[in-house]
This record gives sequence, C-alpha cells and structure tokens, in this order.
Amino acid sequence: GTQRSSTMSAANPATAAAEGVGASAANHPDEGEDASVQGGYCVATAKGVLARASATLHTLDNSLTFHVAWRERTAYTTPAEQLALVPPDGPLEPLFYDDDLIAVSKPAHLPTENTLWIKDSLASRVAARFGAVRVVHRLDWETSGVVVFARSELAVCSIGKQFCTHVCSKQYEAVLHGRLVPSTGVVDLPLGADSEHKPLQRLDFVNGKPSITSWQVLSYDPACDETHVILAPTTGRRHQLRLHCLALGHPIVGDTLYAPAQPAPSIDALPGGPSTGGELPRPRTPARLYLHARELVLSHPRTGEQLVLRVSDILFR
Repeated sequence: GTQRSSTMSAANPATAAAEGVGASAANHPDEGEDASVQGGYCVATAKGVLARASATLHTLDNSLTFHVAWRERTAYTTPAEQLALVPPDGPLEPLFYDDDLIAVSKPAHLPTENTLWIKDSLASRVAARFGAVRVVHRLDWETSGVVVFARSELAVCSIGKQFCTHVCSKQYEAVLHGRLVPSTGVVDLPLGADSEHKPLQRLDFVNGKPSITSWQVLSYDPACDETHVILAPTTGRRHQLRLHCLALGHPIVGDTLYAPAQPAPSIDALPGGPSTGGELPRPRTPARLYLHARELVLSHPRTGEQLVLRVSDILFR
C-alpha cells in the first residue's frame, strides 16, 4: 500500500486540546499517593519510589496512537563498575584533519571525554596522537560514530555555534525493537532532565526543551522482529533518540537505560503473522546499544566549505 509519513507531537495538556496534538489533560496526584494513568500524563508514586511520567501520544492525523509508561532504570553503572570497564582498543584514523579540527570514528563503549573514574577516552587518545583538542560535542559512551574535535579557538566558536543553532546536519543508524510504521515521520516531543533519576531524561511538557527527530525505515527483519532505521535529529538533547524511539513504541535494541527487558513482539512477528511464515521471532542478545552516528555535515570554520563526515559500521550490515 501507499507509504505514509506521520508527525508525532505532544503539548502541555493545557494547550493540547486547542492545538489538536499531544497529551490529554489528566490528574496530578500529590507525591506519596498511588495513581493509575488514564490518558494524558501524571506523576505517581509506587511503593515509595517516584514513578516516571506517562503520556498518551498520537500523530497529527490521529492515524497512530501510543501510550508510553516509563519504568524505573538503574542509571548507568556504579563507580566500581566503571573502574572495571575496559575501553576498546583499535586503530584511530582521522576522517578529516587540519589545523582547525579533527574528525574521528568513535567505537562503542569508549567515552567521548574522561570521566571522574575513567581516564581513557576518545579525547585523550586523539590528544595523545594529534596534540591538544577541545570537545565541542559528545556521543554517549555506548554510541559509535562520527565525533569532531576543535584544534583552534576559531573552530571552538564556529562549531559550537553550528551545534547550538542546529544548522549542522546529523544522521544516525539504529536498530529498533518491533516493526516501525509508517516508513517515515517526525517525533516532536519536549525533553528535560529527570532530577530524581540522574542522568536519565524524560518527557517534560512544562519545562522541557523542544526536541525533534525525523525517521526513515530502511528495512524490517521478521526473524528478529527488528527495524533498521535512519534517525535525523534536528535538536541535540541528551538521550533524545532513545526517548523518541521509546515514545514511538520501538526502543533501540540494547538500550539498558530505557528499553523494557522483553519488548512485546510486533503483530507481524507473531506466529501466523504476515511476515513470519509461522515462526516465532528470535530476538538477538545485543552486545551493545545499536545506535551509530553515521554522518555529520557542517561548515568548515575557516573556509566555509561544507564538510560531509561519514563512517559506516559493520554492525548494521
């Protein structure tokens, strides 16, 4: 049939009805009170622990509706566990290199910069080989792909401004649980810090910052019940792609922060479904977060030349 493109959006419940998008109005129980979410969003507590917000989301044309209920997650690892982590080794070859900037491909499980407990990072390795660099943007330590470092004060200002004003173009590859339909669309949901569960983020319809992500489906694998997609964030909020994919009902494979331990299978992947031939899906056991920053397009800080920095990842082949 004809492929559709949808936009998923949400708004402050006070304005959602007027705009025709987003979350419906709902109760807001006091802390310490149990509550069930019945459309809209609220904050409730369960067994004395602050529960995550929930939301009912739908596309602008009302063709798709999702109910998102957050669950408690352990935030990354403890200091002792971080000390036990061994960042990956391997060649560090530049994608682009001159007096103003250097672009390299970050492997998964290597921090972009040093942490309080880990003193081995992409930044420290680049500096050891190519000289002093400045961090101008970051990828989560689980994410692989293109990272740019500044090598001059001009580059710090120029690249930083390009990221802040969202004029640089970014593309990520990801593998999601389940079958994502339609094949293209946009998620427009505000995000903010979850102060009770740092460093986690959450949907925040009151104080959250605007966050926009476009998606395009590349393929669907019924054997694993997974969808391979391109994600193009217009904004760059922390954990934006993880949360927007979760809001779509299709968390990123290997996301230990937000994804359910055992996501429900797609209708297409159930026995007798249209894509299975009667076989149950066989979810893989992910060795990493299946999120890869494959392309970054920005203007050179000195010449104004458009730089297209791209790296493929064998994981997604």
